[in-house]
Amino acid sequence: MFTVVGPSRHDVFVSNPNGKDRRPILANPVDETGCDWAPNGARILFIKEKDGKRQLYTVSPTGADQKIVARTKRNEIFARYSPGGHRIVYEAMSEGRVQLFAMDTDRGRHPRQLTETPWADSRIALPPPT
Repeated sequence: MFTVVGPSRHDVFVSNPNGKDRRPILANPVDETGCDWAPNGARILFIKEKDGKRQLYTVSPTGADQKIVARTKRNEIFARYSPGGHRIVYEAMSEGRVQLFAMDTDRGRHPRQLTETPWADSRIALPPPT
């Protein structure tokens, strides 16, 4: 799975491991970036820009059943599933800086800000599942 950056928008694609049979997950006229597979392979997490707002969404690997994770006041930039798949850690703009946040994958419950620093916190790296 990867993001293709085009001249006018970004789209999330999947392909076979050999790179063949490349296809977009969604056929939307909006930007989609920051993709990540759920640890169980059942969902794909991505960021979709709609009406000038960047929010977290999930979709099945076939492109069906697209759902918004949660509507937040900030613009999400990048996101990853936790190793167990029960939480999402994401980067978002807060007071003009990139900060780290987390929420449950189940409809975005229990959101919380993880960092609150005067500089930009970014590039999430989570440990592999044990």
